[in-house]
Amino acid sequence: MQFYRISGSVQNAGIVYGGAQDNGTNRKIGTAWNSAYGGDGMKCIVDPTNSNIVYASTQYGGIVKSTNGGTSFGNIKPAAAPNGDWITPYALDPNSTSTIYAGYDEIYKSTNSGSSWTTVTGNLSSGVVYSHLAIAPSNGNYVYAATSTKLFKTINAGTSWTNITVGLPVSSATISNIAIASDDPNKVY
Repeated sequence: MQFYRISGSVQNAGIVYGGAQDNGTNRKIGTAWNSAYGGDGMKCIVDPTNSNIVYASTQYGGIVKSTNGGTSFGNIKPAAAPNGDWITPYALDPNSTSTIYAGYDEIYKSTNSGSSWTTVTGNLSSGVVYSHLAIAPSNGNYVYAATSTKLFKTINAGTSWTNITVGLPVSSATISNIAIASDDPNKVY
């Protein structure tokens, strides 16, 4: 089994979810693994404040949510969103876990745990799907989003965005991840 992404519970170290190629999203509770959701399992997130709330995803941006510890899931993909990247990026704001951002050809934001979504970008990526997304641990207003060759930043929770690609070696390398320093929302790798 090949895991694309994994996520563990902050509250219970014995709970781990993993999205696996051709094997769906799998859940480990204690020492036992079992299938939680089908499809090609991609990114999964266990809510850091409540391990019964779990997000899972499938290829090209299907996002689902469970409120019962992964026993059942319901679709929360933004209705207006087309297919996303193979592993479509999405993230919970660690400061307010009801706020979720998801990247397709636009960045979508939900402030009610995925019940409804709004678009917070206006064709920044020129129709290219986003491949990476990160929210600053120290300040949820700072969000970074990337395509393979462009990096964008908002400091006001998506109200406005700035292209900060200048100086990156994107003509010879692909943006492959985003990491933000835990103590400085302006320090990004």
